[in-house]
Order: sequence, then C-alpha cells, then structure tokens
Amino acid sequence: MKKLICAALLVAFSASSAVGALIDFENVPTGSLGRTATIGNVTFESPVDLFVAEYFTAEGTTRALCSRTFGTFGCESNLTITFAEAASQFSLLVDGANSESAQISAFATFFDGATRTIVFDGFKQGTPRTLDFGALQNIRSVTFSTNDPQGFSFDNFSFNNAVPEPATWAMLVFGFGIVGGAMRRRRSVDATPPNRTYVMRRLALFIILATPAAGASAGTCEATFIKQGSAISGLKFIATTSVADLSVQSAVDQLRGIVVPRNYDILSEERSHGSMLIEQSMTEKARAFPIIISVTNEGGVGTVRMEARLRAAMLAKTEAAKFEMCGMLAELRGGKAGLARAAAAKGAKSERPPLRISSLELSHQVSKDTERNAAAVPLRYRHRAFTVSGIVDYVRKDGDNYRVAFKIPHPWEEAIRLPNIAPFKTDISCLMAPGQAAYALTLKPGRNVRLTGIYSDFSEDRHVMWLEKCRPDQ
Repeated sequence: MKKLICAALLVAFSASSAVGALIDFENVPTGSLGRTATIGNVTFESPVDLFVAEYFTAEGTTRALCSRTFGTFGCESNLTITFAEAASQFSLLVDGANSESAQISAFATFFDGATRTIVFDGFKQGTPRTLDFGALQNIRSVTFSTNDPQGFSFDNFSFNNAVPEPATWAMLVFGFGIVGGAMRRRRSVDATPPNRTYVMRRLALFIILATPAAGASAGTCEATFIKQGSAISGLKFIATTSVADLSVQSAVDQLRGIVVPRNYDILSEERSHGSMLIEQSMTEKARAFPIIISVTNEGGVGTVRMEARLRAAMLAKTEAAKFEMCGMLAELRGGKAGLARAAAAKGAKSERPPLRISSLELSHQVSKDTERNAAAVPLRYRHRAFTVSGIVDYVRKDGDNYRVAFKIPHPWEEAIRLPNIAPFKTDISCLMAPGQAAYALTLKPGRNVRLTGIYSDFSEDRHVMWLEKCRPDQ
C-alpha cells in the first residue's frame, strides 16, 4: 500500500504575502509514506522508503520523518526536500547522531540556478539539533546526506514562501489513513465556456481545484452541501443536485463519462436502480475512499446524491470537497443534451500511468482490502497497471511463459511491524509477457527486480494477487 495517502499535518499560513509554514508529524500515524510524499507545496523524496516513526524523548514521545530501506533499522538520511515556490528562512530539527564525528551535508539548489553545499557538524550523541539555513533566499531544493551509519531523523520543517493572497487558493487534503498531506495551487478561472470551468489535479496526496459549472443546479448543490463526522470517527460529505428531465439511466451513464476521465474507479454500477459505487483511485501517495451515488426521478426531475465517506484519520477541506463533488454534479444535463452525453460516455477511458509500489506495500494494501471486504478487491484493482519493485522469491514455468514471484514476509517476520496491518500476507506473482523468457531465466532468488504488469486475478483463499504481461521496468 502506497501510504501517498492523507492524515493531518500542522501547516500554518500567515495572512501576509510572505507565508510561514511549519510541517511536523505529531498527528500522523506511524508508517511508510513510500519514496515520495507531497505535503503542501513541499515534496519529500528518498531513494529508500520514507517512514513516520515514533521516538521516545525526555519530554515523552514524538514523531519524526526517517528514510530507510524497508525491513532495516536506523535512518539513512538520504532525503531531498523540494519547494514548489521559492523558500527562505528554512530550518529543521534533526536527531539521532551516534558519534560526535557525525556530519550532515546539505546540497541546496536555488531558483536562479545557483547551488551551494553546507556541512553541519559538531553534533552531540542523543541531542537534537536545529539546522538553520539562515538568510538563504530563493531555495528550490535541499538534499541531505550523512556519514553517520545510523543516520538522522527529521522534524519541524519551517520556512517562508512568497505566495498570492489566500483568497486565490483552494486546498484539499485526501489520503490513506497513515499518511499526511495538504496541497495548494492557484485556482484556475477559464474565460470560456463559463459553464464548464474547473481544473483537477490528482496526487499519494492529491488536490482538486474546481469552479462549479452553471446548469445542473450547481448553486443548489453548494447551498445544500453537508459535512458530517470528524477526523476521529470518519468524515462524510454529501452533495445533491436536481435536474429537470433527467432519467435514472441517463444520469448513471453521464456520471460514468464524468468520473472515469478523472481516474475514479467504478466498483459497481446498476443503471436500472440508479446506484453507483466509485472510488478515488489509489495513487503512490493516497489510498482509495468510497463515494456512493444514488439517483431517483420524481415528477420528471432527476435527483442525484453523492456521498463521500472518509475513514478515520483521513482529512479534507470542506470547501475543496464541495468544489470537486458539486463540480462533477454540475456537468449533468437533462433532456436531449443529457442523452447525448450519456451516449458519448460509453467510450470514456481512464489514462493513468502504472502505480509504482514495492511488493511489500502492495501486499499490505491488498491484505488490508481483503480483511475489509474481499469481494471488492477484484473490482478495485481490475485494469490497473503496477510497477512493482521487490526481491525475487522464485521463477517457475507457467504454460508457455515464466512466472516470477516476489518474496513477501509474513507479518510476524517483518523487522518493523507497522500498525493496523492485516494478520496475513498476500503473495504477489507476475506472469512474464511473451518474449521475456530470456530475462526470466537470468533471475535468481534474492535478486532485486522492478516489473511492470497488469492486474490479472486474485484469490481470497490462497491470498495471492496475480499480474500478467509483466516486463522489466527500464
């Protein structure tokens, strides 16, 4: 499970044009973020997994960011932080020095193309330290590395950005229950046509910026939008719209054409009963969440109700959720225009790149999905392409081709037992594509590989997911 998915982070913004931000991890459940995580306008990257881990201090427990190879201990401290906008007054807290000879090298790049390397030393074992970049302005990225074999943890990222007024932004935070994130972008306003204006950008952590369309009772949807629950019990958002001369079947067909290009997965679709279940698709940084859609027609008026259900620890800005959900409902049309859109929706396609994920994370994800509802697993993963990295367990002949299985440890065998994982593992097996026999025959157990394939099948009883048409990722 690529846990690119979201919980609350403390990101504070001032009202002035120079906006200060603080990113810490106290409200983020411990676990893996994958190799890339985007929080606000900041992207964290590591050649190994990023973890939110809990540490004990004299004042109690605290949580911080650590980069390490899954299944190992310590922090490798190979971390790159990239700012979408020029940053200044940057500082962060590091901890974990194992010797007074430890050093941290910080390679900074700037938006004007300049670079600079800063070396921090003088660490005291077991004593946290703030790394202050002082008066450096216009920072684009900073890459950290260290000579300390056990590395450092990172926390309290503080910086300033110069950004437009807050009124020009819309922000949404969605994600998996053990990952935190918030993204912001300038709200896009299109001059023509005024009734079809919105932009959505999906990210492990994604942001949707939308201007609701006119027609389809968009105003009514916004006026009646409902938020229920909390981050502790689970949030619920409900959007409703009514459209004259909109049949149940036409509404369902139109919704297919609306949600599929936005990379939502359709898990169930009952046209005659006006029922749909869709999910925000799992990404590298975000886990899926369900949206239940129901359609009724009374007196020639079609009413569409959309209910998004977020699990505990998943957060969303109400206004941004309203923009997205009401924006989709605003595209519905009645009468002949609606029938034409319904007919065109039959050819709707989703174009998304393969999901890059480790075999262990994919195993965790599928196991948890199986634990919740095994019947939904094939519906959730069908047609999905994955680029899976991991260690070869075995290679076997399977018909005219070869099958490569990834080595997946049982939960009790894992060096780091993440919270809330399923009590069983799901094996991941990849049937190589025709023409890949030579490659498969060169593999041996224990070798690291990265294979790209498409979901083929799933067995609840055997706890196996099969991919097909697999090829080595170049």
